[in-house]
Amino acid sequence: MIRLFRLGIAAACFCLAMLGAQSAMAACEVTDSTAFSDKFDVLDPTWGEYENYKVEDGKLVIKPPAGFNTSTINTASLYDDVDVCVDMTALEPVYKGTCGSIIFWAVDYDNYYSFQVSTEGEASFWRRQRGRWLSQAAWQPADGYNKDAGAVNQLEITTEGNKAKLYINGKLFKEVKGSPPKEGQQVGLLACSPNDQSARVGFDEFVVNEVKKDDGSN
Repeated sequence: MIRLFRLGIAAACFCLAMLGAQSAMAACEVTDSTAFSDKFDVLDPTWGEYENYKVEDGKLVIKPPAGFNTSTINTASLYDDVDVCVDMTALEPVYKGTCGSIIFWAVDYDNYYSFQVSTEGEASFWRRQRGRWLSQAAWQPADGYNKDAGAVNQLEITTEGNKAKLYINGKLFKEVKGSPPKEGQQVGLLACSPNDQSARVGFDEFVVNEVKKDDGSN
């Protein structure tokens, strides 16, 4: 399966929203609603195998070639609404233009949505449809991102029907809309490298919690 794509990049104005960090961070913990989690002690077979990523020192390390990104979609299950989070670290040496991402509402490698966060502390929201990149929310400053060298930044998405909330370190970046798969979504991870360097991005503590719909009985 192809996991290597040229980057789609756009610029935009500043626009962000905020939400209490405590409630968002708590949603990323392993709970009774957890459908899948991975500490990346070893490479779980549901991530597949590809030359651009491997498990290293307790992280899934993705290393796309310069000017490309590399994605991996997890095949453990199909989900309805989910809360997905992961700890992301830009590994040394850190290059400007490096990004990490959660993939969601995924059908396959040519059709999914991607919440991308860069080492400059900006974020964006993309749709990959029929193998093409479509910007849904262009790159813009993201409140709460830690730019310190070696810092861990927690990315999180929560889906509800055709809506999703995108978080960085518990702070709401943006609420978005999309077209989730009717037969259930897959989720995954993505990293991108700048045009002139091959970067390394580490991911850890990947958690998928199923979001139960309120049936109105309470």
